[in-house]
Amino acid sequence: MLGEGALLLDCAERLREHGFQLNGIFSGDEQVRRYCAETDSIYLDSRSAFAAALTQTPFDYLFSINNSYLLPASVLGLPRQQVINYHDSPLAAYAGVNATFWALVNGETEHGVTWHLVDVSIDTGDILVQHRFAIDPNTTSIQLNMRCYQAAVDSSKELIRTLRAGWSATGHGATYLCKPNKAPRSVHRLPATRRPDCPTGAGTGFWLSS
Repeated sequence: MLGEGALLLDCAERLREHGFQLNGIFSGDEQVRRYCAETDSIYLDSRSAFAAALTQTPFDYLFSINNSYLLPASVLGLPRQQVINYHDSPLAAYAGVNATFWALVNGETEHGVTWHLVDVSIDTGDILVQHRFAIDPNTTSIQLNMRCYQAAVDSSKELIRTLRAGWSATGHGATYLCKPNKAPRSVHRLPATRRPDCPTGAGTGFWLSS
C-alpha cells in the first residue's frame, strides 16, 4: 500500500478481514508507522526501500490511497493483477489535486469518489467503483471532505468484496463494477503565478497477495 491517513488504515484492516495478506506499507505517516508496529507489518519510509521491496516478493494488488507519490511505469507493471488508486472526485471530473476545493468553487451540486486503475498519467485509468452524492450550496470544505471519506469507506467495501470473490481487474475481459470510463479527465488549476503550494504530507502504500 501507499498513501496516508485513516482511510488507508481502514482499508488495510478490511483487506485483512477478507483474507488478503498485507505485504507492507510505504508511508511517512506516524499513525501508519504505529499501525505497522502493532500489526507486525513491514513499514517503509523511503522510496528506494519501497522500490526494492516491491521486487522481492510477488504480489497481486498495489493500493494507492491518499498518495502524493507519482508511481513510475516500472512499478505499475509489477503487480500480478493491478494498481488501484482512490481519488476524491467523481472522475472523469476533477482529476488531479484539490478536487473538493474546485468542486465547491464551481458550485457543483453533486460530488463523489472513485476507485480506478492506475496508468502512466494522473487519474486517467479505467474507473472500477464510483459513489456519487448530492451537495448543497452551504456545504463547507470540511463537510465535503467528510462526505468523501464516508463514501470512500462505503465504496471500498464494495471493491474489496468483489476482489475477494475473484474479480480480476486485468483490463482485458474483466468484469467492472461500473463501465470503464475512458473520457478525458478535467483538471482545475490556479494560474501558475497564483497557484498555492501543494498540501504537504507523506504518501502511504501497501501491496497485497490474495
